[in-house]
Amino acid sequence: MTKRPFTTSQKHQPCTNTARSRSKSSLSSLKGTSLPKKRPIATAPSMRNPLSTNGTLDATETPKHNNNCVIMAPSRRFLRPATVAFSLEETVDNLNKEDLMKVKRDDSKYVKKVNGEHLAVYYRFGDPALEYKVIRDTFIRAGLVKAPETGNDFEFNVQWSRHLKNHEYYKLNKYQKVNHFPCSQILSRKDSMHRALKRQKQRCGKIEYGFFPESYFLPQDQETIYAKLKKGKIFLMKPPGSSCGRGIEIIHSVEDLPELDEDGKCKYLIQEYLPNPFLIDRKKWDLRIYVLVTSYNPVRVYVFDNGLVRFCTEDFDINSNSRFAHLTNFSVNKQSGMFVYNTNHEEDDVGSKWSIRGLKRYFKRYGIDDSDLWRQVDDVIVKTIIAVEPNVCDHMKRFMPGRRSQSCFELYGFDVMVCHTGNHSAVAARLADAQKVSPPSTAPASFKGSACVSDSESSISFQDMPASAPATSRQEKINLKAYVIEVNVAPSLAIGSALDKHIKQHLLTDTLHIIGIIPYNRKRVGDQIEMMKKKREKKRSKLEKEQREVQQQILNGTAVPTKDEEEEKEKPPHTLKDLQNAKFKLKQLTTKDYNLICELQDEEDKMGDFNRVFPTADQSYAHLFQKYSYNNALLFKWLNTPEERQEMLLKKYENARKRAKKSKPKTKSKSKPKAKKSKKGPA
Repeated sequence: MTKRPFTTSQKHQPCTNTARSRSKSSLSSLKGTSLPKKRPIATAPSMRNPLSTNGTLDATETPKHNNNCVIMAPSRRFLRPATVAFSLEETVDNLNKEDLMKVKRDDSKYVKKVNGEHLAVYYRFGDPALEYKVIRDTFIRAGLVKAPETGNDFEFNVQWSRHLKNHEYYKLNKYQKVNHFPCSQILSRKDSMHRALKRQKQRCGKIEYGFFPESYFLPQDQETIYAKLKKGKIFLMKPPGSSCGRGIEIIHSVEDLPELDEDGKCKYLIQEYLPNPFLIDRKKWDLRIYVLVTSYNPVRVYVFDNGLVRFCTEDFDINSNSRFAHLTNFSVNKQSGMFVYNTNHEEDDVGSKWSIRGLKRYFKRYGIDDSDLWRQVDDVIVKTIIAVEPNVCDHMKRFMPGRRSQSCFELYGFDVMVCHTGNHSAVAARLADAQKVSPPSTAPASFKGSACVSDSESSISFQDMPASAPATSRQEKINLKAYVIEVNVAPSLAIGSALDKHIKQHLLTDTLHIIGIIPYNRKRVGDQIEMMKKKREKKRSKLEKEQREVQQQILNGTAVPTKDEEEEKEKPPHTLKDLQNAKFKLKQLTTKDYNLICELQDEEDKMGDFNRVFPTADQSYAHLFQKYSYNNALLFKWLNTPEERQEMLLKKYENARKRAKKSKPKTKSKSKPKAKKSKKGPA
């Protein structure tokens, strides 16, 4: 884990090396300008359902777009470009040209001047169904403009949409960002995700990949399912491509299974029911963890520090057929009359939906040691990403050659179920002691009762715990285990309560800030792309001509072997085998190495409320990769290099680039010679 330099939360102080921390100090020196006040995060009205009649949250208005400038976040390294800074604080309006020049002369790189339409930073939604208000407001607050309707679907800097078609990924340039990797939907389908995890389980063993429930497919595994049902096993039947809990049914016996069609295709995933969920107030719950993947080669994974805890609305009973007792999906439980909306984001541990920070405070209040649980959550997330890494990398090589692979990012929603193992009599006694310590008169009516093990012998419950019980330094060790239930590649970003708004605002702000959106000159980049196309066509015709000549020489028996082009290229200073050697030290950086390292550093400076879980300074995940790539090994070696040597290597490369830039001859523009003026005297 790495420390976060700053956060968008107002409770944390930002770091001085980012644009967010410089905003006030840089602009307060400008005469005639004033900083806008912070807008308080609006809370929903105090009612059962905080949604208004038109289906939108009764919150602050959409922030105004700043037509004059966008805020820029500089990089640590001089060769790296500044990127658009996203913050919950509004940008400064009505800055004139003179003020812009003053800010530039201060060398703060705080404001990016926008003179014409071709330099504007455009955002675009590929599907109206995904045009969430929280995403649109985040774009507008940072100064982005909606892409014009010119008939060109690729006139944007950042696009939020569904997956592009494979051939559309090839059209992206290195300055554009889209919110999906090619083939990343392999995690969204329940059948393909479990096949990928099963392959890894067979290759690496159950100890490494035992964090997902056993799953089967109809009709291929029909006999196995029948045999387990006769032994008393309970299953959940899920359509592979559905979401929001649609089509999920509980299977207690063979009679509950559906009839198969004549074609015999797999239409359902049959998943073993986890019989020992960890209960709170007799209710089942799960975690919605937000995970950001900024690259698959090398793999870079970040986990958001705050997420959602979703509760069922009925008490857990393993023999019940009610969906409200077994399914934790918000879209399912909001239809129940027992659902309790959260109307204040500061009270994030009440109602039918909590925040993860509220859950951590809940554990701490009753002395429950949950440190191992969160380590497990990070561990299962990294292993799930590694399981699909070969598929995504293969598609990137085919449809996104070169640096176009950095044009994608992915925001996943992991659904994690928490179960328990072992003897819990000591825990039940500990909870009973907490109940005795707390005065019964101060406990809320909804929390009155006694602490004990739930009716199901295999499920322990923090049922009816008094909210006013004092925090204790004593911590009970409970064997908790995290299971990955499913993964969403398009998690819902709709706002249904004040808690949703608070969490998802920070999530989107930090996500768009960390990916690094770079303004660029569209005309210049378009000309470069056309020039590269002409060069490729010219090279292709030349290669075809050489191939015809070689074929003719082979037929005539006069062919001469030639050196491979790759052998003539300069070899890198170190290889994959060198990087995997513990005693090897980095000696020199290539341009590719420098860019990969700087990307990692830039993301580390802009993490906000994200924590980096991969790459790490230890090689505990290296054996899980089907093919450990050079880029992954380079970042591992870099994280194990002392900071002094890191700075020395970076400075060495930057000085070499400076010398090369100075020694490069300047090309003088060919201009027409000026006509000489005739020196004629007065008439």
